[in-house]
Amino acid sequence: MLSDVRILGSKRQTLAALHARLDQLTRQRLAEIRDPARWREILSTARFTPPLLLAAIGLDL
Repeated sequence: MLSDVRILGSKRQTLAALHARLDQLTRQRLAEIRDPARWREILSTARFTPPLLLAAIGLDL
């Protein structure tokens, strides 16, 4: 599961890129949720096409 979701750069461009790559079910779930704090759990189960890059910064293993 994702531990954090951070948007670096333009929020509008980021949301447009997410919307373009998300599966339909996840798009619907995000549209229903207005609280960005809940996006983490929704995006943890999303399917992205093409896949998004993962930035692993400051991981504690």
